[in-house]
Amino acid sequence: MLHHARLLFRAHHFIVTTAFLLLTSTFLAAQDKSGKKEKQGNIHETVEKVKGVLQGFEIGPKTRFLPYASLENWFDPYGGFKLGHVAPWHSSDKLFHHVRVESVRDFSWKLRYVAASISSSTTQFSFLFKTKFDRDSFFYGLGNRSVKTKRQPATYSSVFFGTEISQVILNKTVYRWSTGIWHFKSGLLAGGEFEKPASAQYFTTRFTLSDIKSIDYWNSNTDRQWDTYLEIGLTPDRDTSPYAKFHFQTITRFPVTGATKFGIGTKFEYLFAANRHEMPYFAIPELGSRNGLRGFSNERFRDYGVIGLNFEYSLHLSRDMETFALSDVARTASKLENFSVGHLHSDFGLGFRYKNNNKPISMGMAKGDEGWKLFTTMATGLPW
Repeated sequence: MLHHARLLFRAHHFIVTTAFLLLTSTFLAAQDKSGKKEKQGNIHETVEKVKGVLQGFEIGPKTRFLPYASLENWFDPYGGFKLGHVAPWHSSDKLFHHVRVESVRDFSWKLRYVAASISSSTTQFSFLFKTKFDRDSFFYGLGNRSVKTKRQPATYSSVFFGTEISQVILNKTVYRWSTGIWHFKSGLLAGGEFEKPASAQYFTTRFTLSDIKSIDYWNSNTDRQWDTYLEIGLTPDRDTSPYAKFHFQTITRFPVTGATKFGIGTKFEYLFAANRHEMPYFAIPELGSRNGLRGFSNERFRDYGVIGLNFEYSLHLSRDMETFALSDVARTASKLENFSVGHLHSDFGLGFRYKNNNKPISMGMAKGDEGWKLFTTMATGLPW
């Protein structure tokens, strides 16, 4: 009898212990699952908040404010904001502001007034105003072999006011005609001038043709974007030369295998001038940083002609992000026939690209002959 009682007790103890362990493990699993869900929920909430900041803030029903901060090179952080709102004097007209501040010594303000009240569904009329003040710029000199250590700190200020008419052609291409008055002044930070037209005024006209859409970096098929323009500058100043600048640029991306894509970017720009010695330095084509050579300083090389190739091999990580390996090759030339000879500047690096309303935000690191550089490209836009 005692033996049977002991067996019953052990069986009961085993059943109770097993049930307790099962209940405990189930409870812990539920708690762990709940914790994971809560953690995932917190991460999702944080991501959504970050996306909200990147897409800007609604201030009232018809105003969007977009602050941002970025790193262009190792020691060149900058910030600013974009603001879009309805014109107070006409509800159908809109104003778009872009203010960028690197320091109290370097800031710019761009204003576009879109006059929808006098526009149509295919033709848009705008007023443009741009001003820039920069005491953190550099004069590197001209040519493909300019030496970075010989650069001189320079100052530059400019004001532009004009108008622009854009017309949609065949639902695929946009034609833009813009004209205005551009006044600039330059000099060396230590005093003195580094160019003959240290102060001048131009009447500029630009004729532009471009794709109606921007490239979609998350398109699974082949996608491309292009733009070209001819800009003409005339001046009443006898010490400043008139000029004509031709620009052509493309981006093409096509799938390779799986979630990878290969991209090729091209750039060609050439300036014709009646007297090159009387051309403003900051109106001459340039390469560097986000403009063709991501492993070099901003506006590092200037010459009357520039040409460059940009390569990317990207891997799609998620719905909104990709990583890519990059390589850039570019050079400058004073004459068209000189593009085929001479030294090619090159760099390589890695980067990430985030999708923000189909307008990418890219950042990464690239290494050229002059060391490593951080680079960013922000095309956040102002969606309405």
